[in-house]
Amino acid sequence: YAKTLRGGSMADFDRSRRGPYAWDLTRFMVSLSLRQKTPHHALLPKGVLKALLKGYHRGFEHPERGWEQMRDLAGVTPEPWELTTDGYIAHGGKWLKELRESPLAKDDARVLALVAPYLDRYEVEEAGKGHGSMGFRDLVLVLLKPKAGGDRVLLNIKAVRSDPDTKWYRNPAPNDGERMLQAAELYAPGWEDGSSRAELDGVEYYVRRIPPHNVKLKKLLDRDQLEDLAYAV
Repeated sequence: YAKTLRGGSMADFDRSRRGPYAWDLTRFMVSLSLRQKTPHHALLPKGVLKALLKGYHRGFEHPERGWEQMRDLAGVTPEPWELTTDGYIAHGGKWLKELRESPLAKDDARVLALVAPYLDRYEVEEAGKGHGSMGFRDLVLVLLKPKAGGDRVLLNIKAVRSDPDTKWYRNPAPNDGERMLQAAELYAPGWEDGSSRAELDGVEYYVRRIPPHNVKLKKLLDRDQLEDLAYAV
């Protein structure tokens, strides 16, 4: 769960597929239980379960209302440098540092192929290999500079994770990049900025713009926070 300038939402759809909804709910309840500041004798307090059920029903009955935000993150004000990618670069954000740890040439053929759809409006300013937060081995970070003025774009391009279809889970999309795009649009329409997919040498990649403002939940949560998060998700 993360907050950007577009609001707070569930994120990271790398292994998302179509399957039994009850398994999603069970996994989410276990995750909530592990984040409790004060452990409960049951898996979760009844108030948290009620909030989860209420939010779940709301999503089905009123899809036109869009998605909710967790209050704790909704109230976080971005720093001035977090309002633009240019500000993020000037501040030396963590993704820029990661990019510069293993730099790639700006004219690297592989880099240019992965960002080809952007090259009519942007040019590659910097590129590098990344390692990411989930141990992705094939991750490329690219900083693009606009040709006609405007804000820069910082791209995270990672090889998708693919799980085989089973009796319970299957990929409803023609490829794994499209699967991730569909999942993001389902859970939080419009939340991801400029996401797309690419393919190179038979490998599929998921392309997303790195938001300059990105806040995540890092601490254990009290009862009210758990209820708020359960309802929002």
